[in-house]
Amino acid sequence: QAQRLRLELELERLRLDRANRAQQDSQHKQELELMEDVWRGEAQDLLTQIAQLQEENKALVDNLSPKSLTITQEEILRQEAGMSERERQVMKKLKEVVDKQRDELRAKDRELTLKNQDVEALQQQLNRLMKINHDLRHKVTVMDAQGRALIEQKAELEALLQTREQETGKLRAEAGKSRDKSPRQPAHNQEEKGKVNKLLFFPSFEDD
Repeated sequence: QAQRLRLELELERLRLDRANRAQQDSQHKQELELMEDVWRGEAQDLLTQIAQLQEENKALVDNLSPKSLTITQEEILRQEAGMSERERQVMKKLKEVVDKQRDELRAKDRELTLKNQDVEALQQQLNRLMKINHDLRHKVTVMDAQGRALIEQKAELEALLQTREQETGKLRAEAGKSRDKSPRQPAHNQEEKGKVNKLLFFPSFEDD
């Protein structure tokens, strides 16, 4: 009877554990789905930003070596020799334009460097989010395996309890049959047995 009670208590504990585990699994799955939706949106935004930055970088690279900027300072000085004042003014303006465009290209180059750094940072952030997503999926898989193990353990205990109940029922039936088959003792034998028990449990103290 005590063993059966222990089995029933263990079974009830497993039922509660299973219910709690199912509730936790449901909450974890809902949280995971919500986080996946958020991360999917963030990842899509990051990929869009990366694509835009790559397009901008390509455009900047294409503008780094225009043909209009191939005139060097020495070539300008050589061309200024033997020119009229008007031609010198034109060359001066051209030099100013070249210097301005050179400064703009340097600024674009710095901007390109910063854009590349932004792309790398976004890529690292995307990799981190993907790793977190992978770790959470692994955690959910482990919890599902633990839940299945608890369900199997519960089934085994239920089968064991059923077997014990069947064995107990058979033993009670056999004990009942044995009592029915045993002959009844005569009344005087019962009286003698009572006297013997009385002497055993309540001995006489007359000899003292």
